[in-house]
Amino acid sequence: MTSGSGPRPASLGLLGVLIGMCSLLTTSCAYTVARVPPLDEAVRVEIAVDDARLVRAQAYLQSSVATALQYQLGWKVSPTGSARITLTLKEEIVQTIATTSLDVPASWSITIRGNALFDSRHGHALTTYTGAGYTTPGNGFESALASEPAALQAASDAAAAWLAVWLQGEAQKWK
Repeated sequence: MTSGSGPRPASLGLLGVLIGMCSLLTTSCAYTVARVPPLDEAVRVEIAVDDARLVRAQAYLQSSVATALQYQLGWKVSPTGSARITLTLKEEIVQTIATTSLDVPASWSITIRGNALFDSRHGHALTTYTGAGYTTPGNGFESALASEPAALQAASDAAAAWLAVWLQGEAQKWK
């Protein structure tokens, strides 16, 4: 494990393997990722129905979707945009995934879901979406409760990422 220059960190070996696998995958696949067509109009992100019980759900989802549209698709987001993605937000699903020895929830999952309608000069499309996040287990209910905002943010980010992939597929049809 030692060479003339001293011990080599284990992460460099793993990094080398990952780089090798990525180069093998990219050279052996005939599939290439197409660039997302520009939208040529700003998009506004609206919440039409909010049946969520968690207060931050709407704001987190709206922000996550706007960020995904900007950074994953390269589209401009504006509250006055002529294109729009209208979201419904159903009541979230909260499920216990770990309990303490006294059967008190110590960690849970939060799943947000709903429908999305995209409308622009290119046409319109409708889909459903879902995203899940998980509280961090700790010493009991209080520590999991403290990580609930991060879990809700993760669920919103997952839903937004899914919607961005869906919109990328829809945009490929515009050509």
